Amino acid sequence: MPFFQGKAEFGDKYPVTIKKWTTKPIKKAYNHDILISVRAPVGTVNISNINCCIGRGLSIIRNYNSVNCQYLFYFLRLNEENISKLGTGSTFK
Repeated sequence: MPFFQGKAEFGDKYPVTIKKWTTKPIKKAYNHDILISVRAPVGTVNISNINCCIGRGLSIIRNYNSVNCQYLFYFLRLNEENISKLGTGSTFK
């Protein structure tokens, strides 16, 4: 399964670079989940266009209430700077 660790694999809208793979996925993202960077930088978003595994640098926003994932993506993209300002930490935001 493709394994994304953070923003380094992000493209403009979808992850574009698969650098790592895993045979023992722990945290899974599915097609149309929003991937959000939670570490250096905080708040950058992409849409998962494949089933994949994510590492500690990413989190998932999963659509359970039929909100259009494109709408959610662009809403978060417009607010990336505000989200980034909410990050705290001494080593990483």
